[in-house]
Amino acid sequence: MRRSSKSWFLPLVLLGALVLGNVCATASMAQQPDPIEQALAASRATGAPMLVIAGRETCPNCQNLLKQLGQRDLARLTTGVIPLKVNVDEPQWQAWAAQYGRPNGTTLPFVYLIRADGETLHSHSGPMDSAQLATVLAGQLQLAGRPINPRQAEAISQAVSAAEEAVEQEDPAGAVRELQPLKQLGELGQLGSFAEPALKADELVARLGAQVQERLGDVSQRIESEDDAMQACFDVVQAKRIFAAIPAIDATINPIFTELRRNRELRETLAEAQAIDRAVRQCESNSTRQRGLEALQRIIDESPGTPAATLAQAQFDRYEAQ
Repeated sequence: MRRSSKSWFLPLVLLGALVLGNVCATASMAQQPDPIEQALAASRATGAPMLVIAGRETCPNCQNLLKQLGQRDLARLTTGVIPLKVNVDEPQWQAWAAQYGRPNGTTLPFVYLIRADGETLHSHSGPMDSAQLATVLAGQLQLAGRPINPRQAEAISQAVSAAEEAVEQEDPAGAVRELQPLKQLGELGQLGSFAEPALKADELVARLGAQVQERLGDVSQRIESEDDAMQACFDVVQAKRIFAAIPAIDATINPIFTELRRNRELRETLAEAQAIDRAVRQCESNSTRQRGLEALQRIIDESPGTPAATLAQAQFDRYEAQ
């Protein structure tokens, strides 16, 4: 009797343990989750790459490679890799090959290392000994990013959700505050993982950076206008403060801020913008909001009719209403 195709599929295993086993041949496909989809979902969620062995049970090279994967000298490299076996005689292989391509060559097994974002880091046709496989894994796993655990994934997802809500409310400072705890996992904007939650966090930082560049892109022209110089300086000062925690964004602000500081004609305007921003920073916290409002009121009273007073009044009205 023909054996079930699922005897060659490797079900999802605990991350960090390479367990080469079979799914019960008597269970129907409808009753079991699709192992390929399970592995893909686990890879996307954790950032762990997939090591895929495509072959058949009657292939000696395939069976030999599977035995090699269980050897102790490869355990260090295969820890944290999600393993998957695919039967090349079943329809699932055609779908796999259509998405990830076929290695150069026709000799089984076909070996793939697939990064969590879907990029093929390596593909190979034919037998491999332990040394060859170890060389491939040691080289390519450096490009696979680092996996994250479920607790980290949840923390990232919650931070991104809260930060996106702050962005919708036009509160970039709030967005950065929500993202700041992720600094313990890596540099904001470059978390170093290809897990979906980490990629979403990096993408959000990129969007924030694009917004900053759009807002500050015409600063050089705006400071030439007496009516807009104060607002332009304030925008730069505020961006410098808010995004100091994100090196990739801060690096784009630094040249603009340095240009303002070197402009002797703008020293007073820049100093006033910094004073207003310090008051605004106090207003952003409930515990110091009153002091911030008082600081803004002093600027309004001491410089009536000036661009600084106009800007301070606008900020005073904004935070007094909160």
